[in-house]
Amino acid sequence: MTRFFEKRKAFWAERDSDRAQNQTRKEELCVRVERLRSSQDWKATSELLKQYQAEWKEIGPAPKEQNEALWQRFRAACDVFFEKRKVAFEKLDEERQGNLKKKEALVEKAANLAAREDIDQDAAESELKQIQQDWKHIGPAPREQNEALWQRFRAACDQVFQRGREAIEIPPELLGGKFSNKLPLSGLLAQMQEGGAAPEAVAAKAAPKSGPHKPGASAVSPSTISGAWEQEANSQWGEIDDIITSGQTPPPGQSSGSKPESGNS
Repeated sequence: MTRFFEKRKAFWAERDSDRAQNQTRKEELCVRVERLRSSQDWKATSELLKQYQAEWKEIGPAPKEQNEALWQRFRAACDVFFEKRKVAFEKLDEERQGNLKKKEALVEKAANLAAREDIDQDAAESELKQIQQDWKHIGPAPREQNEALWQRFRAACDQVFQRGREAIEIPPELLGGKFSNKLPLSGLLAQMQEGGAAPEAVAAKAAPKSGPHKPGASAVSPSTISGAWEQEANSQWGEIDDIITSGQTPPPGQSSGSKPESGNS
């Protein structure tokens, strides 16, 4: 009988010792978590707190009179950090939604600029560079939309700069001093009509200087013209070349490439 009571006494003593150690370990975890309550390193601190929470679960109970109080202390410290993180993320989401709207507006500006063919190329590129600077000063948009938005913006910018490599510069005296532009061919022809310039004079200035000119050849090489207006450009410049080669301006209603009908006058 005496041995039974001795074993029971030893058991309770060991259990009390274990619970006292558990209390010490839990108190240490409470102190560690409380030190992190003001941290704004959201990712690293979140990972560390999750690690402390896992450790807490592995620790056995502390003495009954302290166990619940320790848990409330530990949980409250964790909640302070995660609530601050939640507020910060909500604010960040709001800012990114605002950035999304700003970037969409810049994409629209760049796309409109790329679609215009009546604007001086130097002016277009100057305006586009300012748009690019505005883009750099805007923070990130939401992750799921940020990359697609950037690709749209970049494509519009590339279109403007590519047009500059294909543009034709016309001296202002050929357009009555009204224009001094670098324009793609479709925009150039529209301004020629408005400015009253002779197409053959414009073609003579715009034609390449080097190499003999062949009748019927395009004054602008097709390789320098790309986009939806390539075919139209070739045919229009071909008509201008025919005028230059023949030295005659076709009568109204007759294209330069067709021959006059034969017959008695």
